[in-house]
Amino acid sequence: MICSNTAKSDIQKGNTMKHIFIINPKAGKGSNIDRLYDMADKLRSRHGLDVMCILTQSRGHATAITREFAEKG
Repeated sequence: MICSNTAKSDIQKGNTMKHIFIINPKAGKGSNIDRLYDMADKLRSRHGLDVMCILTQSRGHATAITREFAEKG
């Protein structure tokens, strides 16, 4: 996970940042989805981060998800 200085200062001020994992379930060798969910749970519990995992469903879905979150801010 990459955290810029701006993001760190926002966290220190009490502003929470949402961490979104967009996962292609067809990519890679075998299914690592459970491992990714476990990682997200650890980030949530150990560091108090707002974490969300979203599985892509089709070609271009990751782009649509990213665009939707970017427009919302």
